[in-house]
Amino acid sequence: MPASTLNRLHAAFTLALISLSCTAAAQDTPGGISYGSAPVLDCREVSKIAARGNWAEANGVGTEFGAVRRANLRFSDPIATDTFHATMNGAGARALALVEIQDTKGAWHKAWEGKMQPPAPGFEQTCFEQKLPQKQVVQGLRFTFRSAPGQVEINHAALLRR
Repeated sequence: MPASTLNRLHAAFTLALISLSCTAAAQDTPGGISYGSAPVLDCREVSKIAARGNWAEANGVGTEFGAVRRANLRFSDPIATDTFHATMNGAGARALALVEIQDTKGAWHKAWEGKMQPPAPGFEQTCFEQKLPQKQVVQGLRFTFRSAPGQVEINHAALLRR
């Protein structure tokens, strides 16, 4: 089989992984944000960074709502990392404005700010992965969303242990 055909098959397989729908039970929270653990989209399979390793899943969630919607994700222990990732639905991808990391003293620091591309048509989730400028000890992630219609679903968030 020619290499170009194999490359197309690999790309199609990767896109098929992304398009799987989330079936895990989500933890509903006020403010139009839910968080659940959905093993259907593995960021490591579609990552530009291609970070492989020991990922620590967020195990606590809190929300803030009002003028802005925020999801605060907590980890059991502070984690030394230089990479985080999350999967979210199209409403979340379109509305995401800011991601912050929390240091061990409780202060928040900007890790990413901008506008994401929503999932491609026909895809229900998108993977967002970001490499930090340097290794840091992180105890939380905070996602801030613009006002937009639709329920924001963060299906998975993790820090790469370094």
